[in-house]
Amino acid sequence: MEVLEEMGHEVKVSDLYAQNFDPVIRRKDFTDLTDDTKHINYSREAAKCYKKKTLAPYIMEEIEKISWADLLFFQFPLYWYSLPAILKGWIDKVLIEGFAYDFNCGAVLENGLLKGKRAMLSITTGAQRSMYSPKGIAGDLNINLWPIQYTLGICGVEMLKPYIVHGALYINEDTIKGVEENLKKRLTGIFEEEPMKFLSLKSYAFPKGELTDEFLAQVQDKAPTVGQHMGKPIINT
Repeated sequence: MEVLEEMGHEVKVSDLYAQNFDPVIRRKDFTDLTDDTKHINYSREAAKCYKKKTLAPYIMEEIEKISWADLLFFQFPLYWYSLPAILKGWIDKVLIEGFAYDFNCGAVLENGLLKGKRAMLSITTGAQRSMYSPKGIAGDLNINLWPIQYTLGICGVEMLKPYIVHGALYINEDTIKGVEENLKKRLTGIFEEEPMKFLSLKSYAFPKGELTDEFLAQVQDKAPTVGQHMGKPIINT
């Protein structure tokens, strides 16, 4: 992150392990719950407590960091084709309704409540690049990453293409230096990069939340995204 500071940006870090961030959903995440509350809907309760400012301080601290930031940079190893559990818990507890999105008022995708922010995933894998290909044993990495990227995209965040280091366990010191230099170069132009494309909210018909017939007529031969592929070849990954 030194390169961003050298460019004049202020950087705040969330080291979830060092912070002992609790990824498990717990009643204590809401400071105003009474002991006789037998059942709660966690996502709805989180939205209510966010409005009332009664979320646990460790969650509010992360929310405040996101509110402050222009760029969200996620560094993590790919665990079983997905996020480490602690980071998944962070997403569940921090990207909550009323702060990051609101389906009830159409505040998703280009209208998401985190609109104007950018995000980039920086990932290490254990397997080599060829294994994360459409022909590889681990499958197409674009499909693996779709749920993570779209989670942020739903919230209005502009997703940048990920920075991926394959076979991290097996690379030597010279390769590591090259990886670091390439990442530094990437970060110097991070605010000028063209973001990934997600479909507009206008492409969907509600209440079903399915692509409109008009949109489908425009993409008869190829699918527009990994997520909405409809069994067809994908235009963009």
